[in-house]
Amino acid sequence: ENASKSATITTGGADLVAKADMPTVIDNTNKYIYGITAGDIVEDYIQVNNGSYELVENSTGKTNGTGATVNVKNASGTVVDTYTVIIFGDVNGDGTITATDKAMIAKIALGGTIDGVANNVASDTNGDRTVTATDSAIVSKGALGGEITTNPYAK
Repeated sequence: ENASKSATITTGGADLVAKADMPTVIDNTNKYIYGITAGDIVEDYIQVNNGSYELVENSTGKTNGTGATVNVKNASGTVVDTYTVIIFGDVNGDGTITATDKAMIAKIALGGTIDGVANNVASDTNGDRTVTATDSAIVSKGALGGEITTNPYAK
């Protein structure tokens, strides 16, 4: 894994930091931020030292859903890197885990496809690198108020 737990990633003079005591993971290889609980706001999980960041809405207009991006800016305000938010189980990017997400995962598990790389990553809710009926069952439980891990890769 090239993901960092509670680490600092320096890029262009700005440091993207996973806040202490939060389950945030910064994947510098794939440019993902995960470990965020559905329904929470990204600002509670990250910060930038020696610069700032800008949250950019995903295709559903959400800054707290899968597919939203974080532009990391240096002290001059220049964007030096961009990371994509992944919320496991939030396949449609609306920031919540619902029966719609379950249906999208079931479609993938049966060989179908959905748009968006981040959305496909969010579909792998158990971290086994494939999308199956097990992922659909996990999201079904989450849609009913059950827990979905914010980092299925931590085993």
